Amino acid sequence: MNMNRKLSAAATLLSALTASNAMGQVSNWTNSAGGTWNVFGNWDAGIPMTTGQSAVFGLGSPYGVSISTISPTIDELHITNPDVTLVVVPGRTLGLAGATSTNNGLIDLNITGSSANSIIRIDNAHTMNGTGAIRLRTLGDNARIDGPGTLTNGAAHTIRGVGQINAPVTNNGLITGDISVSLSGNTLEIQSDVTNNAFMRAEATSILGLEGTTIDQTGGGSIVAADAGSVNVNNLGATILGGTVGTEGTGEFNIAGGGAATFDSVTSTGFIDVDPSGNLNITGAGLLNDGVIMLNRTGSSANSVLTFV
Repeated sequence: MNMNRKLSAAATLLSALTASNAMGQVSNWTNSAGGTWNVFGNWDAGIPMTTGQSAVFGLGSPYGVSISTISPTIDELHITNPDVTLVVVPGRTLGLAGATSTNNGLIDLNITGSSANSIIRIDNAHTMNGTGAIRLRTLGDNARIDGPGTLTNGAAHTIRGVGQINAPVTNNGLITGDISVSLSGNTLEIQSDVTNNAFMRAEATSILGLEGTTIDQTGGGSIVAADAGSVNVNNLGATILGGTVGTEGTGEFNIAGGGAATFDSVTSTGFIDVDPSGNLNITGAGLLNDGVIMLNRTGSSANSVLTFV
């Protein structure tokens, strides 16, 4: 019996050491009232600041934490408590350099509408799992996801709001332009390539901007403009490979003047509006069109062009 207990204890210790090594040095948040990241007493193992360290937000009560006076770059972030809100204030960056994080709560970027930038930076290939959301709350580059690393958005995880996504993304969850969480602006700008295996949307009175990006939907993804929402292709252009583009109600997929969209083997189930001086190019296996394509609905002398390549 004593030998069995010793073996069990040894196995438990080995499991704990393996988990600890996977995340490096782990610091657990201990202040149930919330507070600021940079206060030593809020953590059980010191302030997580650098690679080789990870942060865990558990406990059982609702609380908020702000990254306000430092810009930590850590391996992993684990928000296991769904009632936690982590705020990256203007002028600060949260860097993620490890492999996997969990967000069951909220991560808010730029909650004041400031012209200073709040940033999540992805340094290496990184997966964000969990049932929570990253909310970009201020227009343009003032709330953004950056980085050379590819961010994988987990199947139950959401990225919503306005601002910019400049890091490459593999989307297995939901990415949505959503003015309902915005303090300024109505456009979520996609400025990096996306492998979209799930859902990208523009909510009502919101814009999902595709700006110089390639969206690979050969895994079965869809891009949808909700009623009164708009998916816009600007003068930087966009290429969509496979999958579906669609609209709901009065929603539109708009190709702006000077912009060019390329659809490669895409299915369309909605309303596509090609503005004067805009171009829609159809390549690959062609276009399965179950919707409407409108060319030059303003009667302009500039050309709206639909080309089959």
